[in-house]
Amino acid sequence: MLSALAGLGGEAERSGDRAEPRGEAERRQLTVMFVDLAQSTRLALRLDPEAMREVLHAFRAAVTREIARSGYVAKLMGDGVLGYFGWPQAHEDDARRAVVAAISIVEAVAGLDSPAGETLACRIGIATGMVVVGDLIGEGVAREHAVVGPTPNLAARLQEAAGAGEIMISDTTRRLLGPGFAIEPIGERMLKGHEEAVPLFRVLRGRSREIRSFAADPAAREPIVGRDAELSALRRAWEQAKSGASQTVLMTGEAGMGKSRLIQVIAEEAASRLMFQCTSLHSDNPFWPVVQQLPSAAALIERVTGPVESRDTGRLRREIIAAMAAQVLAAAHDEPALVVCEDAQWVDRATLELLRRLAVAEAPLLLVVTSRPEGELRLGAAASVHRIVLRRLDDRAAGALLASVAGPNRLATRVRNEILARSDGVPLFIEEMSKAVLDAGSPGKLVSVPATLRDSLIARLDVSPLVKAVAQIASCIGRNFTEKLLLQVADIPQAELQEGLAGLLGRGLHPDNSGSSMRSCAILPTRAC
Repeated sequence: MLSALAGLGGEAERSGDRAEPRGEAERRQLTVMFVDLAQSTRLALRLDPEAMREVLHAFRAAVTREIARSGYVAKLMGDGVLGYFGWPQAHEDDARRAVVAAISIVEAVAGLDSPAGETLACRIGIATGMVVVGDLIGEGVAREHAVVGPTPNLAARLQEAAGAGEIMISDTTRRLLGPGFAIEPIGERMLKGHEEAVPLFRVLRGRSREIRSFAADPAAREPIVGRDAELSALRRAWEQAKSGASQTVLMTGEAGMGKSRLIQVIAEEAASRLMFQCTSLHSDNPFWPVVQQLPSAAALIERVTGPVESRDTGRLRREIIAAMAAQVLAAAHDEPALVVCEDAQWVDRATLELLRRLAVAEAPLLLVVTSRPEGELRLGAAASVHRIVLRRLDDRAAGALLASVAGPNRLATRVRNEILARSDGVPLFIEEMSKAVLDAGSPGKLVSVPATLRDSLIARLDVSPLVKAVAQIASCIGRNFTEKLLLQVADIPQAELQEGLAGLLGRGLHPDNSGSSMRSCAILPTRAC
């Protein structure tokens, strides 16, 4: 239904983010999906070959269509399809994208017509892990981009362990999903090729609406350190909203700075609260965050629109926004309401218009909009817009957060210092790297980059091949380097090198206090050799 409203959102704010494979091998985290048509052998024995051909053609078309929405169709294999999520273009939520696609695939396959008159079903296995991907192998129609590592094999074995219509995922994939899915632990099983039993998890269902809940937010469990001024500003805005004066807060900061955790403090005090969660996958879908949160929103759009082709889309959009704003403001009729729009760097234009309407409303309402600092978000003529910028923690606050998360004496001093150096004051990095060390049971030894951070880091660099190339070379040098040294070791013209360094600065790397060198994030990936 939302696809019928594509014209209501105005011109798309971004084109597709599809990247073309470059034939260059690289090491990265990848989520691999294997899809297999269940009972295909039995079907082939019952059906005429031409009828079976039609079934396979429809099956492959349905599967590849859903994978291609947010992933890469790597290979068609008889009655199976192989898909990659996280290559050639990485996203912060590739594991989630894979599972969302898998749920759609199960539904799409079940809806296919079968000449035998029975319901078709598929089996899906999904695994996430480190691989080397990109080598071109084979010739002609057999030419493909190879993946080396245990992850594809694990995904294939999980697919074999799944029943008809089931989605089986690995433990790493499960930990990357976040809220929004019902997951059933199956227990440990011995899988072919594995020396130890492997934990299996079955995806029971996805929520019909992908809702990010205040209560389910993992950030709610973490302490707040070094944010006294920002928290005070947010509290003042909430107190003013409770007195009847509508307030709007625009909170900006890099990923992992703790925006959600600050909002959680106010959410715990608000009886009436609503969250709109924007995602990169749906940034071109009009009203998508609103429809996910308000069950009545889809019905409202359907009722107002009627046959879209026969009406003025500009007037239609205004009617829908007015009706949705009335729905949201109704929540603030009896008591102060908190309305949050997370990750507004991905907001669609129709939802942005709704936010602007809410920002000028006269109601006991606090509207909090969070965004990355990449682009300036304009909320129109709102009189009371408070801007809160979350910056990286200083050394004292970073040390306090590390002590709070990991405990004062649970990590070796060398490991503590290395975590603080690598994290560069980003709260999420401090938390995840500390937990990874403790979970590994080696508090005296620093582990590799946690899986929870890899997709986010690679996604920042995949935007530009030049930026990624400079980062990979810099990561081989170490944390500190001069531009002169980088120019000597990099086979890159000086103008391009400076452009790549400028891109790194824009992605969170910055000069140290001496001003003579650049900081290189030592947790960045290197090129596969």
